[in-house]
Amino acid sequence: MQDSQTIDWKRITVEAAAVVVSILIAFGIDAWWQERNERIALVQYLVHFENEVIANDDLIDLHLARIADDLVALHKVLLALSDPDQQALAESFKHDLANALWIRIPEVSMDAYDELTNSGNLRFVGNAQFKKAFNEYGNRADYLDSSYDFSTSLYLDHILTTIGPHLAISSLGWPEYDEHLAPNGENTGVTPDAPFSTNVAGLRSQAVWNALFNWKTAKIDESATLTKMKGLGVELRDLLKAEIEYQNQ
Repeated sequence: MQDSQTIDWKRITVEAAAVVVSILIAFGIDAWWQERNERIALVQYLVHFENEVIANDDLIDLHLARIADDLVALHKVLLALSDPDQQALAESFKHDLANALWIRIPEVSMDAYDELTNSGNLRFVGNAQFKKAFNEYGNRADYLDSSYDFSTSLYLDHILTTIGPHLAISSLGWPEYDEHLAPNGENTGVTPDAPFSTNVAGLRSQAVWNALFNWKTAKIDESATLTKMKGLGVELRDLLKAEIEYQNQ
């Protein structure tokens, strides 16, 4: 007996294949659309980071100029302390010392850097040179933070304790900073308005000289770190411009 209804396997196979293909196309379109949106977001992250690098470069330039001024002032201080024929310190000495003892590490912004890192969209960047410079920029920012911590510790634990006993330390003398440093401002600064004690011999001791020389070394290290970060910033700005143009294609 022959079955009155035969199964059209060819038609079923074609329909099933069509369904599978439709699903794959839908997944493909969805993946393409998601990647497209992520690349658009990547461009926005890159632009924000580019603006951040530009702002940081300007801030670094400002601080490099200030550190250079500090080193000039520190040189004058060391010359005055090393002159045995100068029995009394000049009136300008206290101003030079106050200027030399500024902590000049800038608080560079890394918000856009962190946003780009955490977004996961860096996987769309294939430029190895950009990725290397990008990672090094973050490392330099971390080193800058450690330099700030070192300078602060050196100032409070070494400079102030070595020089302080030979000086009459008063309030900071710069009203615009009093609120920032209050309530301990009166204990943490040597200022242009602070009278000096008559213990000139103490200021000319080897301990004071060593402390100031260590401070000079820290200043030079800060300047070198900032200069390297500025160099990376210049490199990144060129790489960012090229990457943004590429991603917008």
